[in-house]
Amino acid sequence: MYRSCSAHRAIAVVLLVLVTLGGTSCARSPRKPNLERIFEPARRSSGKMPIIVIPGALGSQLVDPSTGRIVWPSADRYREDDLDLPISTDLAANRDGLIAARIVDTTKLSILLPEIRVYRDLLRALEGVAGYRPGSMDLPPTDGATDTYYIFSYDWRQDNVENARLLARKIDALKSELGRPDLRFNILAHSMGGLIARYYAMYGDRDLDALPVDGPDWRGGENIHRLLLVGTPNRGVMDALRSLVEGYNYYGGNVKRSKLFNKLDADLVFSMPSVYQLLPFPGSGAIINERLERRPVNLLNVDVWRENAWSVFAEQHRKHTLKKLGPSASNARLAEEEAFLAVVLQRARIFQESLERKPAR
Repeated sequence: MYRSCSAHRAIAVVLLVLVTLGGTSCARSPRKPNLERIFEPARRSSGKMPIIVIPGALGSQLVDPSTGRIVWPSADRYREDDLDLPISTDLAANRDGLIAARIVDTTKLSILLPEIRVYRDLLRALEGVAGYRPGSMDLPPTDGATDTYYIFSYDWRQDNVENARLLARKIDALKSELGRPDLRFNILAHSMGGLIARYYAMYGDRDLDALPVDGPDWRGGENIHRLLLVGTPNRGVMDALRSLVEGYNYYGGNVKRSKLFNKLDADLVFSMPSVYQLLPFPGSGAIINERLERRPVNLLNVDVWRENAWSVFAEQHRKHTLKKLGPSASNARLAEEEAFLAVVLQRARIFQESLERKPAR
């Protein structure tokens, strides 16, 4: 198979740009390489292998198709529950009608804060530095088999396996539309998008209940030339637990989380299957007890959540539900939440185990 050195350079430039952007919060700005000069040969060359960019969580716009309103990202969300998913033990049925649109290039999440650059610089680098043009996975240009980058936008609230299977269908349709059954792609995946890309590479369009017995068959990998993961939580991330318990805000880190800046409160995050799949893998997570001892913890065990009074087991949450719904309805709601939590944690466990499986020797 023909391998384009220019394509390798194009992927390298994306990594350099992301590394450069990652340092913007530091007090001392890092030296920025002259990417235009370094990658001038790549920009001038033609016939480069196409790239698929997979953004991370929160990286795709979510739009209400009935009104055209952008629900995420938005500085003036209409309701606190406009991003909530329904919760039931039938995870595949938990839909709300929002659709994923374009990648989030810039956003302004509060009138008090400046605009945040998300993927804007990455896209500019692909076009202005690496010599690629944008293309739609649904309506690709006729010559979109070369010198083109595609964005895989997805509903980042939903199950990562579901989104990996959507990626499989999109890639198959794209190859068919371009008339290139042999076409392969360089994939650049950021953060949670890397887990989606890994699952796709290992299993293609298979669901968790249809995985091969002997380990991954790499059916998705047949369509991948190079896979670059940037900032992917390959063994999970403890901040997922914090978001489920305290809510998520854009500045993250160890700063105390405040309702003033939380864009996704804990009750909202609770409804999102993808977040549970970001929890530390078994054997990777640990908590500090009252004696300052580090103890391993399996965060995919619902009994651990109950014992630590997290999320729906928190006394404050139960009191609030009782006050809001009354005794009978609150009991039914809490039972529904506990059942959902048990199912979504089990799904996350199976997902994580699928990524840990080794191919048969």
